[in-house]
Amino acid sequence: MPQTAPLYWFMSPIFILTIIVILIYNHYLYYFSLLSNKNYKSFHSIWSW
Repeated sequence: MPQTAPLYWFMSPIFILTIIVILIYNHYLYYFSLLSNKNYKSFHSIWSW
């Protein structure tokens, strides 16, 4: 089945890129909450590893 192999090669980099984009977006939410000084502890406790 040659059609299933390119789907896995195509979906895995997109999956990795979406995880990276979500992590960067969460860090922007954290820095924006630091600038606004509103609930930055809750964002940091949720998104810090």
